[in-house]
Amino acid sequence: MNTDGDLHGTKCSPFIEHNTDGKECDTTYMSSTDNFEAKGAGGDTESNVGSQTKDSLLIAEQLSTQMNKVNTTEREQLNAAAQQIIEDLNSKRRQDNQLLADFRKGLETEVNRMCNGVEQQMFRLYDKKSSQIQAKIQELFARLDRICKLETELQEFKQALQGLYRDMNISQ
Repeated sequence: MNTDGDLHGTKCSPFIEHNTDGKECDTTYMSSTDNFEAKGAGGDTESNVGSQTKDSLLIAEQLSTQMNKVNTTEREQLNAAAQQIIEDLNSKRRQDNQLLADFRKGLETEVNRMCNGVEQQMFRLYDKKSSQIQAKIQELFARLDRICKLETELQEFKQALQGLYRDMNISQ
């Protein structure tokens, strides 16, 4: 249905049919020539034109009300559909955030577990290498002590040699 009243290129105006008791029963569209003939068959053309204008205004108001109801209903449906899409999108975003939080928590747990494992391996390696290093350090200190003793003996030998050299020079 076209709201301009143009059905397939023929200008039409709405016409409300009445039951025999005078109540409205249906809205139909008639071409302007059919409407004039239907209204004009009863008598005076001027009175038909005036009543036709009043009928047209009444019909236009009724159609406007019906269109507003349809537009309101469609608008409400569109709003509801848009709201549902937004709620679905927000729900999916919350799920994504929860998934990311769970992933982060799982990753942190895994990283902590791996760090603890590496730390334990380091301590075992330290314990193993510590005894080896301790033995080498003790060997080093023993050699340093021997070097100190040899230096002391060398110093004593030098002094004894100097004394002997002086004694030889004095006696000459």
